[in-house]
Amino acid sequence: MLPIVQKRADEMGIPLAEVSNRPKARWNWIKENYPDMEIIYMGDGIFDYYCLEKADYSFTVVDALDHTQDAAKIVLDRRGGDRAVAEACLEINNLYELEIFKEDDLG
Repeated sequence: MLPIVQKRADEMGIPLAEVSNRPKARWNWIKENYPDMEIIYMGDGIFDYYCLEKADYSFTVVDALDHTQDAAKIVLDRRGGDRAVAEACLEINNLYELEIFKEDDLG
């Protein structure tokens, strides 16, 4: 496991060892831990396709693998590592009409 992945998991308090790389097992873990929640999923990895298909809303980046892009409900314009998470946040803001980011705030 890459150190940055473990660092992010530690910061978020996610027991990463419990989340399997097997696509269906990963989805089952999410649904068991968040059974009554609407799921928004973002991923670009080889094993993310199943969660991307099952989530209520799902995002991937423009340079993700083809099968990952096919599974996502929204393919972002940005590439991985190029503020794609920020773009997804703006999309979520619009989808849910949250008005967290107002037009005036964005310049």
